[in-house]
Amino acid sequence: MNNQQIEMKTIAIIEMVKNNRPVEDDYVEIKRHVHDPFKIAQRIGGHANAARGEEILWIIGLDEHTGEIYDTNLGELTVFIAAINKYFDDITPKINILNIVYEGKSVIALNIETNRSPYVVKIQPEDKYLPEFYLPWRQGTGHRAAKREDMFKVFLEESFRPELEKMADGGYLNYTNNTKQSKVFIHGRLYYYVTPKNETFIPYHRSNVEIRITRDRELVYSYTCQLSRIQIPLQRQGARVTNNASVGDYQAIVHLPGMLEFCIDERIIEGALLEFKENDLRGTELRIKMDLGLVYTEKRITEELEMHLTKLNREEHLVKAQWNN
Repeated sequence: MNNQQIEMKTIAIIEMVKNNRPVEDDYVEIKRHVHDPFKIAQRIGGHANAARGEEILWIIGLDEHTGEIYDTNLGELTVFIAAINKYFDDITPKINILNIVYEGKSVIALNIETNRSPYVVKIQPEDKYLPEFYLPWRQGTGHRAAKREDMFKVFLEESFRPELEKMADGGYLNYTNNTKQSKVFIHGRLYYYVTPKNETFIPYHRSNVEIRITRDRELVYSYTCQLSRIQIPLQRQGARVTNNASVGDYQAIVHLPGMLEFCIDERIIEGALLEFKENDLRGTELRIKMDLGLVYTEKRITEELEMHLTKLNREEHLVKAQWNN
């Protein structure tokens, strides 16, 4: 996420907490204060390992129960983060620090990239024969040592995860009105250059899309659907490149590196959304989050591995909304 997206998400979470709505999930952590660098290193390491490539967000200076904000000093927290990094073995999660002012008080957003997992934390056992390192793992809002199945997920996904480089995105809302019923069509296009490490299947029904429409940062509409289809983009000369993937009505099979177009086309019939047809749309945004459900196949691996699924590259794409009457 860029700084604007981090700020928007942080403010939205603060407002949700103030309205007594639960916000902590697999990708969000809220702390009123941070004290012990070792304990925080354990928690960040466990959270980053369990996220398995997804970005996570920590908000420091917010009371998750009351919504009260406690001014947090950016300089002191920066020194604290440096102390945390000393407890990681070799690789540390990349932490982007952003100071956000809300109602005159400062909270700190830590946007943490986790694409270099697994992250190993150093310990100092009293018995020299005990392990000096361990792999932390987030469970619920706590943490524990990783189990065999957890490590299996991390290493398997890292070995088979294709590289996705976002090239472009776009989207729009299309409103139609007739004598029977008014409808809104949501169209989104996400363009990726995909580099598979092995032949990769992308079933559309396992790839979830969350659509959120906001107006002046207030949520207007939220909708979850499936990926509509994947297609190979047209080149400038009008010819398609067809040798990097096979695309069908229900899935795409990626063989070689190349550009792919991920399509979201949904018809919505909803009063809360349709009321905008008469209003000025300034400040309205269409946000699309895509969760790809992948199936990896490789002849030398077992049937269990062939059917292993993962969520990959949960991306947020902000595009302007427009009406075509």
